[in-house]
Amino acid sequence: MTAAAILAFNVDEKREPRGRIPGNHGIWVGITCEFVEFLVPKRT
Repeated sequence: MTAAAILAFNVDEKREPRGRIPGNHGIWVGITCEFVEFLVPKRT
């Protein structure tokens, strides 16, 4: 996503969140790092 696309996305600041993601932030950071590790090609 480019910065222009992010800025064009309308966000309703007053709307209540519909739910929450289970677990803590550390778990999700680790899971995201694992995804990135396998998606980014290795330099040889």
